[in-house]
Amino acid sequence: MVPAWYLGLQGGLVTGVAAFVASAVVMQLSYLASLLTYLLVENLSLIEQVQSEASPPLPEARAVI
Repeated sequence: MVPAWYLGLQGGLVTGVAAFVASAVVMQLSYLASLLTYLLVENLSLIEQVQSEASPPLPEARAVI
């Protein structure tokens, strides 16, 4: 907001509004990227957990009595 205000004072109203809109778009894109990264990591960890529960135990893991 402060850079948009400064650019608005130096370059005019249109420049300030354009800077504000551009900064809002960049903030939304970075939020979306972080959300997608979080969801990807959570889904991958869930897939690994389900895969390990579904796979049969390895033969060397069985106890010999």
